[in-house]
Amino acid sequence: MVKEEASVKKKVIGLILAVVVLVALIVAVFLVLKIQKQDSSSSEVSSQVQEISVLTINEESIKEINVINNEDSYTLKRKNDTTFVFLGKENTALDESKVNFFITQLSSIKAVVSANKMPESLANYGLTKPSTTLKILLNDGKVLELLIGDITPKGDSFVKTDASNEVFVVQKYTVEELTSKKLSFYNMNLPSGLTVENLNFLKIQRANADTISIVKNEQPVSSELALSGSIGLFLDKPISSELDSYAFNDEILNKLISLSMIGTVTDDFSNKNKVKYGLDVPKYTLNYSFEDNEITLFIGDKKIDDNTENYFCIIKGTELIYLLPKANAPFLDITVGKIANKLQYITNIKEVNSIKIEGQGKNYEFLLINSEGDNMQIKYNNKELVAEDFRTLYQTIIGISQTDYISDKPKSSAEITITFTLKNGKVDVLKFIPYDYLSYYYSINGVDNFIVKRDSVTKVLTNAQKYINGEKITV
Repeated sequence: MVKEEASVKKKVIGLILAVVVLVALIVAVFLVLKIQKQDSSSSEVSSQVQEISVLTINEESIKEINVINNEDSYTLKRKNDTTFVFLGKENTALDESKVNFFITQLSSIKAVVSANKMPESLANYGLTKPSTTLKILLNDGKVLELLIGDITPKGDSFVKTDASNEVFVVQKYTVEELTSKKLSFYNMNLPSGLTVENLNFLKIQRANADTISIVKNEQPVSSELALSGSIGLFLDKPISSELDSYAFNDEILNKLISLSMIGTVTDDFSNKNKVKYGLDVPKYTLNYSFEDNEITLFIGDKKIDDNTENYFCIIKGTELIYLLPKANAPFLDITVGKIANKLQYITNIKEVNSIKIEGQGKNYEFLLINSEGDNMQIKYNNKELVAEDFRTLYQTIIGISQTDYISDKPKSSAEITITFTLKNGKVDVLKFIPYDYLSYYYSINGVDNFIVKRDSVTKVLTNAQKYINGEKITV
């Protein structure tokens, strides 16, 4: 009997424990569902709060926007259906993407939350002396007003309109755009589309160095020039020379294609500011043209900030003073020798009648017979030599490469002279005058101001002697 009572008691206790666990589970499920419902409700409310409309304007109805902030004031005025300009600077282009984003942000302002529907004092929100005031004039004459006040602890801003005293909280990214400074609207990009094929001319005037002028070569580029790197552009100043295409593309063209300003310093285009920034007498004037575009930049003094060098710069036609990074325009100080074709004398062997090499007590004259055909003959002192080996000697001569440009011609006499007599009767004289222990000054028919390596010239004499002796020669 006692055993049966104990068994019943255990069953009752077990049943009670099961009921307790079940009740606990039911309560837990209830609480979870309640919390989820609250979260869902809170999310819906939050979603609804984010949709609070502070200001809604049809973008096409905006005629003018007057902006007053702590640093400056300006008025954006509609010029046509798609373009806004600054009042008083109607002929100065603005950055269209910047202006369009500003208009888009202004036309549909939404708040995160309503801070106070009936504030006792707007001063508590920085709205009695707002940091920025925007007045929007519509086409129908109606004026709307938006005030931007203090920053909230989360970095957002208090705002209100003239429609009521209700204060809203607007997110930071919207306010940042609406408080933009005037100078940030100006276009800092140059016309795009420049290529080596459509470049008409390029001119770099420099206060402390030679002017560089590059123009299109109106004559077709020969196969020899094309192989040497000619691109149909011609160095016109300070000397006449074909361009080295690789150097020109790398050192000038590619940087010119991507050239842009990094900021606008001022739109006060007074003579006082031109003097202040060294633009009354520019250090450089960059002028170039492609297709129907002609661009001129006047470049003045340098500004150094945190070891970064920028030039003060004017783009002709803008009446603005910009900052141009020096690193974006290293070609302003480029040397002539850097971009001139390395091979200064290039003549097809088929056009040559004779070559005379004189210097260092040696004198060689080679007569080329039938040089335009496959059976070329070479004669030296009436003796016929191996024509194929002469081609190697010829390559040694025309392969003499300039290493730099100098403007002052040495006063000493030529040490080595190479004279080409062409089939058309023209005579080209290449003179090599000592410059220093490593270089010769190199002139062609009395012009050109390049220097070349001494060993590349003396090698011509060495190879000429080897050729006569029947020895193997190398370029």
